[in-house]
Amino acid sequence: MIGTLTNVCAILVGTTIGCLIKGGLQKKYEEALFTAMGLAALGIGMEYVVNGLSKSQYPVMFIVSLAIGACLGTWCNTSIG
Repeated sequence: MIGTLTNVCAILVGTTIGCLIKGGLQKKYEEALFTAMGLAALGIGMEYVVNGLSKSQYPVMFIVSLAIGACLGTWCNTSIG
């Protein structure tokens, strides 16, 4: 329970800081931060694939999930944006 409360507090603090400095960040820094966070997510995902996929009972589900996620993401991006 302490971990959950700590996570909630961290999210609230991070959101508050982000809202306060959002107007102060130049576009090039915002893009650099998005790229860095994307690379971090890619690294975490690759680690999971390397370490966990061989132990999976349904390795094809990984490919299916990527395909469905790509289609849904593209659809959301075109319908919202």
